[in-house]
Amino acid sequence: MSDAKYERDFTLELQIRNPDKSVFLKIIDDIPAEHLRPLANSALMKYDRVRRIWIAYFTWLHNEQTANKTLQAKAPLPPIQEVKALIKEAAVNGTSGFKGKGGWSYSTARDFVSTISHMRARHFTIAMTKDEIC
Repeated sequence: MSDAKYERDFTLELQIRNPDKSVFLKIIDDIPAEHLRPLANSALMKYDRVRRIWIAYFTWLHNEQTANKTLQAKAPLPPIQEVKALIKEAAVNGTSGFKGKGGWSYSTARDFVSTISHMRARHFTIAMTKDEIC
């Protein structure tokens, strides 16, 4: 049940703020379809580290041209078996902050997967689906 007192008339608001719809349509046309929001330097460094691991792995597995194509706009996800092998290799061979321990913790590995997804999104590639990674 809605209370009319709190309902917003968004159409009326648009008409008041934009009496000339053609000007508003021009503004829409000028908005880039691909937009990167500003990120903190620490996030950009993290994405760059993951990008370097990604490129190194796919260069080693295939070649540099194929590796670079995986991060081009609208590029599909490489075969999921290859991506899972990358995650496993990075996690198993990564270093731990604990003395005498090797490999990453579960949370570090999950963070790596998440960063891969975000890094690929910043390159405007086709997103991974949950079905692909589970």
